Amino acid sequence: MKRFVLIILFVATLSACARTTNPQEQSFIPVDGIRATPTPVQLTVAQQAAVLRLAFNLGVSMDRIRVVSDVETEFTDACLGVSLEGVMCAQAITPGRTITLETDGLEFEYRVNADESRMLPATVALVWERDGGIAGFCDRATVFLSGEVYGSDCRSENPDAAAKSFVDLMTDAERTQFLIWAKQFGSLNLDDSDPANVVADRMTITLQFYGKGDQKPTESEQRALFDMAQKLYQGYKGLRQIQ
Repeated sequence: MKRFVLIILFVATLSACARTTNPQEQSFIPVDGIRATPTPVQLTVAQQAAVLRLAFNLGVSMDRIRVVSDVETEFTDACLGVSLEGVMCAQAITPGRTITLETDGLEFEYRVNADESRMLPATVALVWERDGGIAGFCDRATVFLSGEVYGSDCRSENPDAAAKSFVDLMTDAERTQFLIWAKQFGSLNLDDSDPANVVADRMTITLQFYGKGDQKPTESEQRALFDMAQKLYQGYKGLRQIQ
């Protein structure tokens, strides 16, 4: 039954990875109404689930995605080594598998526990943080290359540990642009903070981008990265509030 639920509903939990303030289950994006189609290569249940999820998040057909590797792995914690702000993980060796997929020149890693009841993305593409200012911001967005977005706000009365999909937060053009940047740019540490010792209620805004290329963005492209990250965060929080 667990295997059937994993493929059809595509629901993964982080039951062992709860926030300290309000423990909740981690629920990743269900893919309603989508069914796996026969493929020339026989895939395992977990591989099919990973391919289905990546195809849904990125808006690509399943036949464009290939399994690069599927390796037995012992993770160092119950969160399968996937670290998220404010989420605590039981420090216990957790057996599972690391599945790497590829499409359009990019590789995407997913991690699955031994009984295949939990699947997590593991290829972080972007981390955006905003702190301080008159409003007292303390916001963070973690964006996975495979199309999952997680946001956190330390002021929230109802913190959660759920991810949303690019499908919900981006247009097709924005999603395409993000993946182009991932292939073009290398690792970046960008800072858009207020000047130090000038503004009383200084706000710091930083962005870490883990690209796979070797180019550097122009100033306008850096601005566009900050704008996209903030839009993803705001879209994520908006969706959480209406649910």
